[in-house]
Amino acid sequence: MKYKTIFKPEQENWCLPASLQTILKRRKLEVSQSEISKHFEEDEVGSFLTGVNELNSFLKQYKLEVEFYNPFLEPIELDIFLPEKLSKNTDVLMGYDFSKIHKNHPEELPHLSHVLSYQPHPPESLEIADFHQHKFIPTQDIHKAIHPDIHEDYGFYIIS
Repeated sequence: MKYKTIFKPEQENWCLPASLQTILKRRKLEVSQSEISKHFEEDEVGSFLTGVNELNSFLKQYKLEVEFYNPFLEPIELDIFLPEKLSKNTDVLMGYDFSKIHKNHPEELPHLSHVLSYQPHPPESLEIADFHQHKFIPTQDIHKAIHPDIHEDYGFYIIS
């Protein structure tokens, strides 16, 4: 498995610092969530404002780069793009609306999860990991949760 540890957010809505801490730890870099959080603005509910520019600005100090992909905005289909990216020494995060996948949350909630694998066999799905669980999500639900009409920064962040 790529990740020995997937860190739990130290504060509510800290999925970004926890995700980045996990990625940096896999690369043998020790950075606290508190230190990571200082590099990002928070919105009115305490979630971090995140896009490819903000991630690149933070990660360049570690000689890492971020590529953004959303299947609604790119000519390459998800089933071609993701397997290639997951097979390399990359980290893939998915920014999405938590409420579209986890039905017990009634309103939009921006969230980040690690993408661990792509399963092409019916039903086509992605294995995602949060600090508390691994879960296979059908790609039809993924498409609903990352649609750019919901938020322009929803999609996949490939870190290499």
